[in-house]
Amino acid sequence: MHEHTWQAVSRHPTSTGTVTYSRCPCGAHTILLEDGSENLLAAVVER
Repeated sequence: MHEHTWQAVSRHPTSTGTVTYSRCPCGAHTILLEDGSENLLAAVVER
C-alpha cells in the first residue's frame, strides 16, 4: 500500500478557514479546509 508524502503547493485564508492544496509525488492531490483552530472541516483527495 502506498503512503502519500504530501507537499503543500499553496495555502490561503478564506471566510471559513484556511484552504491548503497539496500534492504527492505519485500524482495524487489533496485539498484541505481547516478552521482557525486548525480543525479539519473538509478534505478532498484525487488520484
